[in-house]
Amino acid sequence: VTAQARPESEWLADYRQATEASRRTGRPLFIDFTGYTCTNCRWMEQNMFTRPAVAQRLAECIRLRLHTDRPVQPDLGNKEIQQSRFDSIELPLYALIAPDERVLGTSSFTRSEAEFLSFLDRASH
Repeated sequence: VTAQARPESEWLADYRQATEASRRTGRPLFIDFTGYTCTNCRWMEQNMFTRPAVAQRLAECIRLRLHTDRPVQPDLGNKEIQQSRFDSIELPLYALIAPDERVLGTSSFTRSEAEFLSFLDRASH
């Protein structure tokens, strides 16, 4: 397994499984609502998530990637979670959830590492 492939394997794809893992481990949940055709999503994955300080904070979380842009399951269900829980269909949308399922914050596309780190730091409060 290459170093590039390893982080990808650490992302879950099932909301229930991820919330259970968060509760069981006491680690916050980071949700990446993304789309297969989302250019800004790919930019964040390739250019922001890979930055050392960002990658370190993401590694402290249970990471969940939910695709929402295809008219099939599970994407339709993922979109419903995003819309009902976060009142948004924006892509990308990032959410930090405490192990007790409280929403710690949401964020979207940014080119500012400082801004994204400030969002991720909400997981430690």
